[in-house]
Amino acid sequence: MLMDEGDYRGAIALLKEVVRLEPKSYEGWLDLGISYAQKGFYQEAERCYAKARELNADDVLLNYNVAALYSLWDRRSDALAALRKRWTKSRPRSQLARRRSDVRRAQGGP
Repeated sequence: MLMDEGDYRGAIALLKEVVRLEPKSYEGWLDLGISYAQKGFYQEAERCYAKARELNADDVLLNYNVAALYSLWDRRSDALAALRKRWTKSRPRSQLARRRSDVRRAQGGP
């Protein structure tokens, strides 16, 4: 909710507590990385994405966000490598469809 409202500072505080209490929370590490990246704390974001990668290395959303981070950070070759990884990983369409469906439900849709 805080991230949706653009309150990344508040989200960082909350998510730091989440990953402290649940260090194996892939979503916690991913969202913490996204929040850090939005505030311009790129090294912290990269560290969080690395933790998320340990828990779920093949997630399309993770690799996309890593590419976006590197692009913001002017690390173009690293961004391209992350995008290549994102697109070369074979993901079952049903898993991608479930993620899209989860996003729609979270946004109040069907």
